[in-house]
Amino acid sequence: MANIARMHRRIAVAAGILGTLMIPAAIWAASLGSIAVRHKVALPARLVRTTGGVQCGYVGGRWIAGAIVTTPRPPAGRRWFISRAQEAANFRAAARGAKPLAHRRALLSEASAFQRLATTAIRPGHGCANLRAPTNPPVTPVVPMPSGTLPGWQQVFADNFYQTVPIGGFPTAASPWHVYADGTPDTRAKGQYWPSKVVSESAGNLNVNVHTAGGTPMGAALLPVVAGAPGSEGGQTYGRYTFRFKVDPVPGYKTAVLLWPDSENYLADGEIDFPEFNFTSTIWGHFHRRGASSGSDFAAKNTGVLSSSGWHIATISWLPNSLTYALDGHTQLAVTGATVPNTPMHLVIQTETQTDNTVLPPANASGDLRLDWLVISKPG
Repeated sequence: MANIARMHRRIAVAAGILGTLMIPAAIWAASLGSIAVRHKVALPARLVRTTGGVQCGYVGGRWIAGAIVTTPRPPAGRRWFISRAQEAANFRAAARGAKPLAHRRALLSEASAFQRLATTAIRPGHGCANLRAPTNPPVTPVVPMPSGTLPGWQQVFADNFYQTVPIGGFPTAASPWHVYADGTPDTRAKGQYWPSKVVSESAGNLNVNVHTAGGTPMGAALLPVVAGAPGSEGGQTYGRYTFRFKVDPVPGYKTAVLLWPDSENYLADGEIDFPEFNFTSTIWGHFHRRGASSGSDFAAKNTGVLSSSGWHIATISWLPNSLTYALDGHTQLAVTGATVPNTPMHLVIQTETQTDNTVLPPANASGDLRLDWLVISKPG
Protein backbone atom coordinates (compact mmCIF):
# COMPACT_ATOMS: atom_id res chain seq x y z
CA MET A 1 0.00 0.00 0.00
CA ALA A 2 2.87 2.36 0.80
CA ASN A 3 4.43 1.70 -2.62
CA ILE A 4 1.10 2.46 -4.28
CA ALA A 5 0.78 5.74 -2.35
CA ARG A 6 4.32 6.79 -3.33
CA MET A 7 3.53 6.08 -6.97
CA HIS A 8 0.39 8.22 -6.81
CA ARG A 9 2.38 11.05 -5.27
CA ARG A 10 4.95 10.90 -8.08
CA ILE A 11 2.19 10.90 -10.70
CA ALA A 12 0.42 13.81 -9.04
CA VAL A 13 3.59 15.88 -8.80
CA ALA A 14 4.50 15.13 -12.40
CA ALA A 15 1.04 16.16 -13.55
CA GLY A 16 1.34 19.47 -11.65
CA ILE A 17 -2.09 19.11 -10.06
CA LEU A 18 -1.43 19.35 -6.33
CA GLY A 19 -1.09 23.10 -6.30
CA THR A 20 -4.38 23.44 -8.17
CA LEU A 21 -6.17 21.24 -5.63
CA MET A 22 -4.41 22.79 -2.61
CA ILE A 23 -4.01 19.33 -1.08
CA PRO A 24 -0.78 18.15 0.63
CA ALA A 25 0.92 15.49 -1.51
CA ALA A 26 0.91 12.83 1.22
CA ILE A 27 -2.83 13.22 1.90
CA TRP A 28 -3.64 13.17 -1.80
CA ALA A 29 -1.54 10.05 -2.33
CA ALA A 30 -3.19 8.20 0.56
CA SER A 31 -6.65 9.12 -0.74
CA LEU A 32 -5.81 7.85 -4.20
CA GLY A 33 -4.27 4.71 -2.75
CA SER A 34 -7.60 3.79 -1.17
CA ILE A 35 -9.36 4.22 -4.52
CA ALA A 36 -6.72 2.24 -6.40
CA VAL A 37 -7.07 -1.01 -4.45
CA ARG A 38 -10.82 -1.41 -4.85
CA HIS A 39 -11.66 -4.80 -6.36
CA LYS A 40 -8.32 -6.33 -5.48
CA VAL A 41 -8.17 -10.13 -5.66
CA ALA A 42 -6.61 -12.69 -3.32
CA LEU A 43 -4.43 -14.78 -5.62
CA PRO A 44 -2.54 -17.93 -4.62
CA ALA A 45 0.99 -16.82 -3.76
CA ARG A 46 2.46 -18.79 -6.69
CA LEU A 47 0.41 -16.69 -9.11
CA VAL A 48 2.00 -13.39 -8.05
CA ARG A 49 5.54 -12.64 -9.27
CA THR A 50 7.95 -9.77 -9.79
CA THR A 51 10.03 -9.60 -12.94
CA GLY A 52 12.18 -6.73 -14.20
CA GLY A 53 10.81 -4.50 -11.47
CA VAL A 54 7.22 -5.17 -12.56
CA GLN A 55 4.71 -6.93 -10.31
CA CYS A 56 2.54 -9.42 -12.19
CA GLY A 57 -0.47 -11.56 -11.37
CA TYR A 58 -1.92 -14.53 -13.27
CA VAL A 59 -5.57 -13.58 -13.85
CA GLY A 60 -8.00 -14.81 -16.48
CA GLY A 61 -5.47 -17.16 -18.07
CA ARG A 62 -2.65 -14.64 -18.56
CA TRP A 63 -0.04 -12.62 -16.68
CA ILE A 64 -1.04 -8.99 -16.20
CA ALA A 65 0.74 -5.99 -14.69
CA GLY A 66 -0.34 -4.73 -11.28
CA ALA A 67 0.66 -4.22 -7.68
CA ILE A 68 0.89 -6.36 -4.57
CA VAL A 69 -1.22 -4.96 -1.71
CA THR A 70 -0.09 -5.81 1.81
CA THR A 71 -3.06 -4.66 3.90
CA PRO A 72 -5.34 -6.00 5.20
CA ARG A 73 -3.62 -9.30 5.90
CA PRO A 74 -4.43 -11.67 3.01
CA PRO A 75 -5.90 -15.16 3.47
CA ALA A 76 -3.37 -17.90 4.24
CA GLY A 77 -1.33 -18.84 1.17
CA ARG A 78 -2.56 -15.89 -0.87
CA ARG A 79 -1.48 -12.36 -1.76
CA TRP A 80 -3.63 -9.35 -2.53
CA PHE A 81 -3.16 -8.20 -6.14
CA ILE A 82 -4.65 -5.30 -8.07
CA SER A 83 -4.12 -5.00 -11.82
CA ARG A 84 -3.05 -1.72 -13.39
CA ALA A 85 -6.06 -1.93 -15.71
CA GLN A 86 -8.37 -2.27 -12.70
CA GLU A 87 -6.68 0.71 -11.02
CA ALA A 88 -7.32 2.74 -14.16
CA ALA A 89 -10.97 1.64 -14.16
CA ASN A 90 -11.28 2.57 -10.48
CA PHE A 91 -10.10 6.11 -11.15
CA ARG A 92 -12.36 6.53 -14.17
CA ALA A 93 -15.31 5.49 -12.01
CA ALA A 94 -14.28 7.86 -9.19
CA ALA A 95 -13.98 10.73 -11.66
CA ARG A 96 -17.63 10.53 -12.70
CA GLY A 97 -19.33 13.52 -11.19
CA ALA A 98 -16.28 14.46 -9.07
CA LYS A 99 -16.08 18.11 -8.05
CA PRO A 100 -14.39 20.54 -8.35
CA LEU A 101 -13.29 20.21 -11.96
CA ALA A 102 -9.62 20.11 -10.90
CA HIS A 103 -10.37 17.05 -8.76
CA ARG A 104 -12.01 15.30 -11.70
CA ARG A 105 -9.07 16.10 -13.97
CA ALA A 106 -6.66 14.77 -11.36
CA LEU A 107 -8.53 11.47 -11.14
CA LEU A 108 -8.61 11.13 -14.92
CA SER A 109 -4.86 11.85 -14.97
CA GLU A 110 -4.35 8.93 -12.59
CA ALA A 111 -6.51 6.71 -14.80
CA SER A 112 -4.47 7.56 -17.89
CA ALA A 113 -1.17 6.97 -16.10
CA PHE A 114 -2.15 3.52 -14.90
CA GLN A 115 -3.63 2.54 -18.25
CA ARG A 116 -0.23 3.34 -19.82
CA LEU A 117 1.51 1.24 -17.18
CA ALA A 118 -0.88 -1.64 -17.87
CA THR A 119 -0.16 -1.52 -21.61
CA THR A 120 3.62 -1.09 -21.39
CA ALA A 121 4.22 -3.95 -18.97
CA ILE A 122 2.57 -6.60 -21.14
CA ARG A 123 4.14 -5.79 -24.53
CA PRO A 124 6.21 -8.65 -25.99
CA GLY A 125 9.65 -8.66 -24.41
CA HIS A 126 8.59 -6.53 -21.47
CA GLY A 127 7.74 -7.40 -17.88
CA CYS A 128 4.81 -9.74 -17.44
CA ALA A 129 4.89 -10.91 -21.07
CA ASN A 130 8.18 -12.71 -20.31
CA LEU A 131 6.59 -15.04 -17.76
CA ARG A 132 5.52 -18.55 -18.64
CA ALA A 133 2.06 -19.82 -17.78
CA PRO A 134 2.05 -21.55 -14.37
CA THR A 135 1.62 -25.29 -14.07
CA ASN A 136 -1.85 -26.36 -12.92
CA PRO A 137 -3.41 -22.88 -12.99
CA PRO A 138 -6.67 -22.56 -11.06
CA VAL A 139 -9.74 -23.58 -13.04
CA THR A 140 -12.16 -21.43 -11.04
CA PRO A 141 -11.55 -17.68 -11.48
CA VAL A 142 -11.00 -15.65 -8.34
CA VAL A 143 -13.95 -13.33 -7.70
CA PRO A 144 -13.09 -10.29 -5.58
CA MET A 145 -15.32 -8.99 -2.83
CA PRO A 146 -17.09 -5.81 -4.00
CA SER A 147 -15.59 -2.80 -2.26
CA GLY A 148 -16.38 0.87 -2.10
CA THR A 149 -19.66 2.52 -3.00
CA LEU A 150 -21.84 1.33 -5.87
CA PRO A 151 -24.13 3.80 -7.66
CA GLY A 152 -27.17 4.25 -5.45
CA TRP A 153 -25.75 2.23 -2.53
CA GLN A 154 -23.56 2.93 0.48
CA GLN A 155 -21.61 -0.02 1.90
CA VAL A 156 -22.25 -0.59 5.62
CA PHE A 157 -20.82 -4.09 6.19
CA ALA A 158 -18.15 -6.21 4.50
CA ASP A 159 -16.34 -9.38 5.55
CA ASN A 160 -14.00 -11.47 3.39
CA PHE A 161 -13.05 -13.85 6.22
CA TYR A 162 -9.30 -13.43 6.00
CA GLN A 163 -8.78 -14.34 9.67
CA THR A 164 -7.88 -17.82 10.89
CA VAL A 165 -10.44 -18.84 13.51
CA PRO A 166 -10.58 -22.48 14.65
CA ILE A 167 -13.79 -24.32 15.50
CA GLY A 168 -14.85 -23.13 18.92
CA GLY A 169 -13.45 -19.62 18.42
CA PHE A 170 -16.20 -18.01 16.31
CA PRO A 171 -17.24 -15.29 16.70
CA THR A 172 -14.11 -13.65 18.05
CA ALA A 173 -14.35 -10.58 20.29
CA ALA A 174 -13.55 -8.38 17.28
CA SER A 175 -15.81 -10.27 14.86
CA PRO A 176 -18.82 -8.36 13.47
CA TRP A 177 -21.12 -11.35 13.95
CA HIS A 178 -23.68 -12.73 16.38
CA VAL A 179 -24.86 -16.36 16.55
CA TYR A 180 -27.80 -18.29 17.91
CA ALA A 181 -26.65 -19.90 21.16
CA ASP A 182 -25.41 -23.48 21.32
CA GLY A 183 -28.26 -25.94 21.76
CA THR A 184 -30.94 -23.75 20.16
CA PRO A 185 -33.38 -26.00 18.22
CA ASP A 186 -33.38 -25.48 14.47
CA THR A 187 -36.52 -24.68 12.46
CA ARG A 188 -38.01 -28.19 12.54
CA ALA A 189 -36.41 -29.10 15.88
CA LYS A 190 -34.78 -32.14 14.26
CA GLY A 191 -31.34 -30.69 14.91
CA GLN A 192 -29.72 -27.90 16.87
CA TYR A 193 -27.54 -24.87 16.25
CA TRP A 194 -24.03 -25.45 17.64
CA PRO A 195 -21.75 -22.69 16.32
CA SER A 196 -19.00 -23.68 18.78
CA LYS A 197 -18.79 -27.08 17.09
CA VAL A 198 -19.29 -26.27 13.41
CA VAL A 199 -18.10 -22.73 12.51
CA SER A 200 -14.54 -21.71 11.60
CA GLU A 201 -12.61 -19.34 9.33
CA SER A 202 -9.65 -20.37 7.19
CA ALA A 203 -8.14 -19.75 3.75
CA GLY A 204 -10.41 -16.77 3.18
CA ASN A 205 -13.65 -18.66 3.84
CA LEU A 206 -16.15 -18.90 6.64
CA ASN A 207 -16.99 -22.60 7.01
CA VAL A 208 -20.08 -24.22 8.55
CA ASN A 209 -19.35 -27.94 8.92
CA VAL A 210 -22.70 -29.71 9.25
CA HIS A 211 -22.53 -33.12 10.91
CA THR A 212 -24.09 -35.30 13.60
CA ALA A 213 -22.49 -35.67 17.05
CA GLY A 214 -23.98 -37.54 19.99
CA GLY A 215 -27.07 -38.26 17.90
CA THR A 216 -27.73 -34.54 17.24
CA PRO A 217 -27.49 -33.05 13.73
CA MET A 218 -25.64 -29.75 14.05
CA GLY A 219 -25.73 -26.50 12.12
CA ALA A 220 -25.49 -22.79 12.87
CA ALA A 221 -27.43 -19.54 12.54
CA LEU A 222 -25.20 -16.53 11.87
CA LEU A 223 -26.16 -12.85 12.02
CA PRO A 224 -23.88 -10.08 10.65
CA VAL A 225 -23.80 -6.98 12.83
CA VAL A 226 -24.39 -3.74 10.89
CA ALA A 227 -22.96 -0.86 12.89
CA GLY A 228 -25.47 1.92 13.48
CA ALA A 229 -28.43 0.00 12.07
CA PRO A 230 -31.59 1.63 13.47
CA GLY A 231 -33.81 -1.43 13.95
CA SER A 232 -34.64 -2.83 17.39
CA GLU A 233 -32.94 -6.12 16.40
CA GLY A 234 -30.12 -4.55 14.40
CA GLY A 235 -32.03 -4.40 11.13
CA GLN A 236 -32.24 -1.73 8.47
CA THR A 237 -35.06 -0.72 6.15
CA TYR A 238 -34.02 -1.49 2.56
CA GLY A 239 -30.61 -2.66 1.43
CA ARG A 240 -28.45 -4.69 -0.92
CA TYR A 241 -27.08 -8.00 0.33
CA THR A 242 -24.60 -9.90 -1.81
CA PHE A 243 -22.37 -12.87 -1.00
CA ARG A 244 -20.40 -15.69 -2.62
CA PHE A 245 -21.00 -19.24 -1.42
CA LYS A 246 -20.34 -22.90 -2.11
CA VAL A 247 -21.87 -26.03 -0.58
CA ASP A 248 -21.00 -29.73 -0.45
CA PRO A 249 -23.70 -32.23 -1.58
CA VAL A 250 -24.58 -33.46 1.93
CA PRO A 251 -27.97 -35.20 2.34
CA GLY A 252 -30.38 -34.04 5.02
CA TYR A 253 -29.20 -30.42 5.43
CA LYS A 254 -30.22 -27.04 4.05
CA THR A 255 -29.34 -23.35 4.15
CA ALA A 256 -31.77 -20.44 4.20
CA VAL A 257 -30.48 -16.88 3.93
CA LEU A 258 -33.27 -14.62 5.09
CA LEU A 259 -34.18 -11.09 5.99
CA TRP A 260 -36.30 -11.46 9.11
CA PRO A 261 -38.40 -8.57 10.46
CA ASP A 262 -37.16 -6.92 13.64
CA SER A 263 -40.79 -7.00 14.78
CA GLU A 264 -40.65 -10.84 14.74
CA ASN A 265 -44.03 -10.74 12.93
CA TYR A 266 -43.46 -12.07 9.43
CA LEU A 267 -47.16 -12.20 8.53
CA ALA A 268 -47.57 -8.47 9.13
CA ASP A 269 -44.15 -7.31 7.95
CA GLY A 270 -43.07 -9.97 5.43
CA GLU A 271 -40.01 -12.20 5.05
CA ILE A 272 -37.34 -12.30 2.35
CA ASP A 273 -35.69 -15.70 1.70
CA PHE A 274 -32.90 -15.99 -0.85
CA PRO A 275 -31.12 -18.20 -1.51
CA GLU A 276 -32.79 -21.20 0.11
CA PHE A 277 -31.72 -24.72 -0.77
CA ASN A 278 -31.16 -28.27 0.37
CA PHE A 279 -27.51 -29.25 -0.02
CA THR A 280 -28.53 -31.84 -2.64
CA SER A 281 -31.18 -29.89 -4.59
CA THR A 282 -31.64 -26.73 -6.62
CA ILE A 283 -31.55 -23.16 -5.30
CA TRP A 284 -34.88 -21.47 -4.57
CA GLY A 285 -36.11 -18.03 -3.64
CA HIS A 286 -39.19 -17.34 -1.50
CA PHE A 287 -40.96 -14.10 -0.68
CA HIS A 288 -43.54 -13.87 2.12
CA ARG A 289 -45.69 -10.85 1.38
CA ARG A 290 -46.25 -8.01 3.80
CA GLY A 291 -49.74 -8.22 5.27
CA ALA A 292 -50.03 -11.93 4.46
CA SER A 293 -53.14 -13.83 5.50
CA SER A 294 -51.17 -16.98 6.32
CA GLY A 295 -47.74 -18.57 6.10
CA SER A 296 -48.65 -20.04 2.71
CA ASP A 297 -49.16 -16.59 1.18
CA PHE A 298 -45.83 -16.32 -0.64
CA ALA A 299 -44.16 -16.28 -4.05
CA ALA A 300 -41.54 -18.90 -4.97
CA LYS A 301 -38.98 -19.36 -7.72
CA ASN A 302 -36.89 -22.43 -8.52
CA THR A 303 -33.69 -21.18 -10.18
CA GLY A 304 -32.95 -24.63 -11.61
CA VAL A 305 -29.33 -24.24 -10.47
CA LEU A 306 -27.97 -27.12 -8.38
CA SER A 307 -26.79 -25.82 -5.02
CA SER A 308 -23.64 -27.98 -5.02
CA SER A 309 -22.60 -27.07 -8.60
CA GLY A 310 -19.75 -24.78 -7.52
CA TRP A 311 -19.33 -21.21 -6.35
CA HIS A 312 -22.33 -18.90 -6.71
CA ILE A 313 -23.08 -15.24 -6.00
CA ALA A 314 -26.51 -14.37 -4.61
CA THR A 315 -27.82 -10.80 -4.37
CA ILE A 316 -30.93 -9.37 -2.72
CA SER A 317 -31.80 -5.80 -3.77
CA TRP A 318 -34.55 -4.35 -1.57
CA LEU A 319 -35.95 -0.86 -2.17
CA PRO A 320 -39.28 0.89 -1.53
CA ASN A 321 -41.95 -1.15 -3.37
CA SER A 322 -39.25 -3.14 -5.17
CA LEU A 323 -37.49 -6.45 -4.45
CA THR A 324 -35.13 -8.40 -6.73
CA TYR A 325 -33.29 -11.71 -6.31
CA ALA A 326 -30.29 -12.39 -8.56
CA LEU A 327 -28.09 -15.49 -8.84
CA ASP A 328 -24.75 -15.25 -10.63
CA GLY A 329 -25.85 -11.99 -12.24
CA HIS A 330 -29.20 -13.27 -13.52
CA THR A 331 -32.49 -11.97 -12.11
CA GLN A 332 -34.55 -14.80 -10.64
CA LEU A 333 -37.47 -13.03 -8.96
CA ALA A 334 -38.69 -9.44 -9.14
CA VAL A 335 -41.56 -8.07 -7.06
CA THR A 336 -43.06 -4.58 -7.00
CA GLY A 337 -45.87 -2.92 -5.08
CA ALA A 338 -47.24 -2.54 -1.59
CA THR A 339 -46.55 -6.14 -0.50
CA VAL A 340 -42.78 -5.44 -0.40
CA PRO A 341 -41.61 -5.11 3.25
CA ASN A 342 -41.10 -1.57 4.53
CA THR A 343 -39.90 -2.05 8.12
CA PRO A 344 -36.44 -2.91 9.53
CA MET A 345 -35.11 -6.42 8.82
CA HIS A 346 -31.91 -8.22 9.79
CA LEU A 347 -29.99 -10.87 7.88
CA VAL A 348 -29.78 -14.44 9.21
CA ILE A 349 -27.83 -17.28 7.57
CA GLN A 350 -29.43 -20.51 8.84
CA THR A 351 -27.76 -23.83 8.12
CA GLU A 352 -29.78 -26.69 9.58
CA THR A 353 -31.67 -29.92 8.93
CA GLN A 354 -34.02 -29.99 5.94
CA THR A 355 -37.45 -28.54 6.59
CA ASP A 356 -39.34 -30.38 3.83
CA ASN A 357 -39.38 -33.76 5.60
CA THR A 358 -39.13 -35.30 9.06
CA VAL A 359 -36.21 -37.62 8.30
CA LEU A 360 -32.95 -37.07 10.15
CA PRO A 361 -29.75 -36.68 8.10
CA PRO A 362 -27.63 -39.85 7.85
CA ALA A 363 -25.44 -40.10 10.94
CA ASN A 364 -22.27 -40.14 8.80
CA ALA A 365 -23.30 -37.18 6.59
CA SER A 366 -20.83 -34.33 6.83
CA GLY A 367 -19.74 -31.38 4.71
CA ASP A 368 -19.44 -27.62 4.52
CA LEU A 369 -21.24 -24.46 3.59
CA ARG A 370 -18.50 -21.97 2.64
CA LEU A 371 -18.86 -18.20 2.42
CA ASP A 372 -16.14 -16.38 0.49
CA TRP A 373 -17.41 -12.89 1.31
CA LEU A 374 -20.50 -10.94 2.34
CA VAL A 375 -21.29 -7.29 1.62
CA ILE A 376 -24.28 -5.29 2.89
CA SER A 377 -25.21 -1.82 1.62
CA LYS A 378 -27.95 0.69 2.28
CA PRO A 379 -29.53 3.08 -0.20
CA GLY A 380 -27.58 6.28 -0.58
